[in-house]
Amino acid sequence: MTSTADLQPWRIEWREGLSVNNTRIDDDHKELIARVNDLNSGLVAQAGQEKVLQLMQRLLDVVGTHFAAEEVMLRDCNYPGLDSHVAAHARLTAEFRGAMDNFARSPVSLTWLAKGLLISRALMEHLAKDDMLYRDFVTSPRR
Repeated sequence: MTSTADLQPWRIEWREGLSVNNTRIDDDHKELIARVNDLNSGLVAQAGQEKVLQLMQRLLDVVGTHFAAEEVMLRDCNYPGLDSHVAAHARLTAEFRGAMDNFARSPVSLTWLAKGLLISRALMEHLAKDDMLYRDFVTSPRR
């Protein structure tokens, strides 16, 4: 039997190892993964500039809401890595906005696909690495 991952190797799947043990943040991460998959699907299908920009904006909206909620949570629990985490959010957001600007000014091409997949990868690396740094601190009773 062929799986979705076999047919769409760029597709990202939620797994429990990505959990930060916070239902709100985990739900946000699941939504981010869904929006990343939507964008990647549009890029791979060469959906056209208008559609890809809509998908990018939708992902950027979800990213902005999530980053704000995550920063509030980290601030509320006095997370010692807050400043670097906020800086990582700012870098990712700036990178994503820059990519959107470039897409808006250039014709659809394979470069779009490569850049879009790199942006998606950067977001997922942040979730899988940076967010894991706060997981144990946030859930620790000794904060």
